[in-house]
Amino acid sequence: MDLRPFGYWGVRRLRRRGALGRENSMPEGDVDTYQEDGQWKNKVEGNSRASSTHETKKEAQPVGRDMAADREVEHVTKRADGTIEEKNTYPRSSDPTDIPG
Repeated sequence: MDLRPFGYWGVRRLRRRGALGRENSMPEGDVDTYQEDGQWKNKVEGNSRASSTHETKKEAQPVGRDMAADREVEHVTKRADGTIEEKNTYPRSSDPTDIPG
């Protein structure tokens, strides 16, 4: 199916409604930003390889944030030691605010 006539926002709307088959849908896993082998990486949970690699955390974070926002999932930023530093849900309206803690 040629999706070009729908444009970017039209395709996103179709994906959200489930009107497109699995072959055109985005990954559903959250996006992790983490350090490995001296590089900062962004990886969608469930994928075997990182989607992007960067020299610094400062470079990797906005890319991971954009990936999560595009997929409408959570962005998890980890410290160099692997502990969770920050979690953000996109869009913000999907954030489960009734969870204690």
